[in-house]
This record gives sequence, C-alpha cells and structure tokens, in this order.
Amino acid sequence: TYNSTLSFSTSDPAFSVINYPLAFTVFQQPDIYLFQTELDFGQTALGQTTTRQFMIYNGGYDTLKISNIATTDPSFYTSTASLDIPPFYQMAFVVYFTPQNLQYYNAALTFDINVPGSDTYSIPLAGEAVLQGPLYLNAALQPNNDVNLEWLASSGNNGNWIGYSNDIYYTSLG
Repeated sequence: TYNSTLSFSTSDPAFSVINYPLAFTVFQQPDIYLFQTELDFGQTALGQTTTRQFMIYNGGYDTLKISNIATTDPSFYTSTASLDIPPFYQMAFVVYFTPQNLQYYNAALTFDINVPGSDTYSIPLAGEAVLQGPLYLNAALQPNNDVNLEWLASSGNNGNWIGYSNDIYYTSLG
C-alpha cells in the first residue's frame, strides 16, 4: 500500500494550497490468458503421434506458476509438468497424442496456477485413431485364377518410410 499527499496551489488567498491524501494498493499477482480453450488432434494413424502447442500468456504483475500439468488419458501426454511464466510473457508447451486403439478419444489437459481462489484448469482434448490405408493398391487376376496383389503403404517411423509388397494369393478350382 502506498500513501502520499497530492497538493494543489491555487490563486485563492484563503486556500493557497489544497492537500488531498492518497492511498492505493498494487496487487502483484499473475493473470492467466489462454490462447486455446480446447485441443483437437483430428485423425491420427494408429500408433503414430500428432502434436499441438498449448500457449499461455501471463498478463499480471507477478510470475505465473503453472503446476501439476497432466492429462486424464495416457494416449495424450505433455512435454512438461510445470512452467514459470514471467509477467507479460507467454510460453507454450507441447501436447502429444499417440492412440493405441481404434476409437475416438476425449480427455482433458489439467493444471493448477498460483492465483488464490483459482480452480484447477481443465482443457478438453479430442482425437480419433484411424487405420492408415495404402497409398496404392493393385489387384490382377492371373491366367490360372490366382490373384496378384501389389500395394504401397506408408508405415513405421511415424510414416517416414514407404513399404512395398507384392503377393500372389493362390486359388483352388476344385
């Protein structure tokens, strides 16, 4: 709390100086602003990883301490468990989605902040696991009624290499 006096000089001889007492308190606490209110990862190939950045801005006059960063489903995870954001700065952390089952995922990103009276923040997370189909598929019937299948698919190492397969499936006519 700051106390002082504001003085005015006047041309009135009876009140040549007028004094006004002043008192004010500066609240030095952080103030959180979220750039996103949810994170949607869209469709992600089964076993692959998709990332999203989660940005937080501190518009207050004290360091914003973010703690207990977690997710409610292990298919979503974060790059950090806590952050300290100085006044009037912003920071981001990465949230990952690696689905292990073919399904639609709904979860939450949760964290606490150092503002008295604040509840735990809960940010909705969503994503869908899909099978990654072949990039090319060709089936050819052979003269003996066997089927020759060729396909080209992206697989392994987050889809960074291409696999080629050429198989003949034998049929029996009798």
